[in-house]
Amino acid sequence: MLIEADARGAAGVVIDRVGLQRAAAGFPLDDVIVQGRNAEGADVTLEIQVKRTVTFAPGDSVFAEVVGQIASAIGRARWTIQSIDSA
Repeated sequence: MLIEADARGAAGVVIDRVGLQRAAAGFPLDDVIVQGRNAEGADVTLEIQVKRTVTFAPGDSVFAEVVGQIASAIGRARWTIQSIDSA
């Protein structure tokens, strides 16, 4: 970020700022927000939701909450989705 190099894993994207706990700013996946710009100068945002424990099953309330947050993030009009990755 300090040397304006490409973000790791996102060739051509330079990070401008990193935010934490940004739900009040309208980010459904609010734990870590990385914002930057791509080679064309367009804004790029990566939203990350962090959980210590989660069971990837429909009966897990934490999992259900995160899936709802993902759906909300994807449904926002300001998104132009080029790729969606999960880990």
